[in-house]
Amino acid sequence: MKSILQWLFESELNIPMEQEEAYQYAEEGEKVIDAKEDVNVRIPQELREKWQTFLNKQDSYHEWERRMEFDRGFYLAVRIILELLRGGLKL
Repeated sequence: MKSILQWLFESELNIPMEQEEAYQYAEEGEKVIDAKEDVNVRIPQELREKWQTFLNKQDSYHEWERRMEFDRGFYLAVRIILELLRGGLKL
């Protein structure tokens, strides 16, 4: 199995600038909120409860997805630390 450090080194990860990424994230979040409010205003009253149920389920799914992504990142970090403690990558 290939070393996790070697895999990361060879994969040429593209890590965007932190401030720019945060700005884009906030901007996209505002667009989502605006779209949600627009739909809430336009949707007939009798469908609003179903719409809210859908939004709640969608939020739950995205929360689960974010948690899984965090878990994978945490696991990767632990593997990197363990590999470094065991001698790391010899270049």
